[in-house]
Amino acid sequence: MSEKRIDSTHELVDKIQSGFKKIKPPQKLTAAQKKFWNDIISARHEWTKIDLRLAINLARALASIDEQEKKLSEEDDMLPNARGTPIANPRYNILETLNRRAVCLTTKLQIHAQATMGISRDQVNKNEAKRQVEKALEELEDDLIARPN
Repeated sequence: MSEKRIDSTHELVDKIQSGFKKIKPPQKLTAAQKKFWNDIISARHEWTKIDLRLAINLARALASIDEQEKKLSEEDDMLPNARGTPIANPRYNILETLNRRAVCLTTKLQIHAQATMGISRDQVNKNEAKRQVEKALEELEDDLIARPN
């Protein structure tokens, strides 16, 4: 059986239809984690069971990053240790670990920028094409073409 072409109409229809499917997490998530879960799941249209488990880990890591950043914004960058010597806030180490985990998981799940948007040199052409379409739409005097609000 042959693979479906990415640029085929059939693949486009599959992607559109998959956008309407709601994929539930295989484990319970908090409200903050669910927000990230929805963003992660929308980045691709096909998921394996193991991918979903990794997606849960990524949602948890991203929610933890938000939580740690909020706490850090309320604390000083330097804190005294037990002997009173100023040291870097330990939350920086926690954030570093969580960010590394998130980057690793986005790579494993193929939802990083290059996988979802393409190679940056190709993105320049896509951006230019988008600008040309937007400019053409602005020049139209009628409202026969639906436009995003």
